[in-house]
Amino acid sequence: MTKSRVPELDLLRFVAALAVVIYHCGQPADLGAAVGRATELGFLGVQLFFMISGFVILWTAMGKSAPEFVISRISRLYPTFWVGVSLTAATLYFLHWPPSLTTLLANFTMIPAILRFPVLDSVYWTLIIEIKFYAVIFGLLLARQLTHIRRFLACWLLISVLAVFYPRLHAFALDQLSVYFIAGCYLYLLRTERVLTDLLPLTACAILSVYNAIGMQENFTHDPSLSATVWIGAIVFLEYAIFLSVALRALSLPAGPLWGWLGAMTYPLYLVHSGVVQRLASHYLVAGPVRFAIMLTSSLLLGWILGATIERKGCSAVNRWLLRLWIDLLGPNRKSGLLKEQ
Repeated sequence: MTKSRVPELDLLRFVAALAVVIYHCGQPADLGAAVGRATELGFLGVQLFFMISGFVILWTAMGKSAPEFVISRISRLYPTFWVGVSLTAATLYFLHWPPSLTTLLANFTMIPAILRFPVLDSVYWTLIIEIKFYAVIFGLLLARQLTHIRRFLACWLLISVLAVFYPRLHAFALDQLSVYFIAGCYLYLLRTERVLTDLLPLTACAILSVYNAIGMQENFTHDPSLSATVWIGAIVFLEYAIFLSVALRALSLPAGPLWGWLGAMTYPLYLVHSGVVQRLASHYLVAGPVRFAIMLTSSLLLGWILGATIERKGCSAVNRWLLRLWIDLLGPNRKSGLLKEQ
């Protein structure tokens, strides 16, 4: 598989982000109790995000050195994140809840909780999980073990299963979220190498994913009913089925600029919808369907603006700048392995 865009991944990214936006903005006060409970299933967009991350990060790491991998991740995540944090801090300041300077600086690191500072927006918790996964891939690159990725994934999947019964293993299983990254890695391997025996551990991932998602039901929804549980299981299996179809190239989209635009606006949409748009709307707008429509439209518009500027131009500029610095440190004869990524 060449290092080019996969339109289906861009669409899946956007769908996952949109699901999370609807989860946060689709409150019962705006849409009614029944519809509000349905929008709570949007929390499953996070699981889809993690699966896509497993696919893309393994793809990105192939052929790179450990430092080049770090450069690719810094340039991909931090420019847009710093803008998102700045907009969130400005929103808090506008609403007369200004964060302290130390809290703001800690949030710019993307790991404020680890530094024992409060997060400016609750959605940042997923980024900490992402960074932990990046650290795993970084460690494999340092140890030159990425060629043995299947062996590692099998061991990590076993630990993730055992963590169900032994809570002390939760840290190694990324708080029971490792299975989504593992699944994404197997999906990448299926797309690139077509080793059909990878379907066996992928099936185990799907079963464990359903179990873990149902376990999160009480934390993310207000509906403990059996019907909600069934819907959660069905949606997770549907995510796997669609992603598997993409991995096996049974599902494909025609090439076109739309998918790139959707992919570019996904990350900023995720970063600003809650900390900026939802906060302002909840403060100034009366509850009702109109408020939901305004929140959704404003989130998409702001996500598109940041995607067109920071994501499509700023991140690549930072990537080139950091890469030039790295090449200068190594000497002019060193050719970088940093390739165009998703």
